[in-house]
Amino acid sequence: MNRAKMFRSLDRFLISEIHHWGIPILRVALVVVFFWFGALKILGATPVVNLFAETYSFFPTESFLLILGWWEVIIGAGLVIYGYEIKRHAS
Repeated sequence: MNRAKMFRSLDRFLISEIHHWGIPILRVALVVVFFWFGALKILGATPVVNLFAETYSFFPTESFLLILGWWEVIIGAGLVIYGYEIKRHAS
């Protein structure tokens, strides 16, 4: 088998694998980011407290960051549930 055919077959294989696994991997990455940042806000360990307090001084910082943290966790859970629903209905 010459190199051109070998690279074409490898290219087709990689494209099919990326096409198959791309969206699920991106979904997992988004879930991790939303859960992580949300949990940091809920636990009060986020480094954006000072930035938020100085930028949006008219909001109550503690309660707003708590609500925002829970909202991010809910978004992450929604991504997990929505991904499960897609797989369940597809099969």
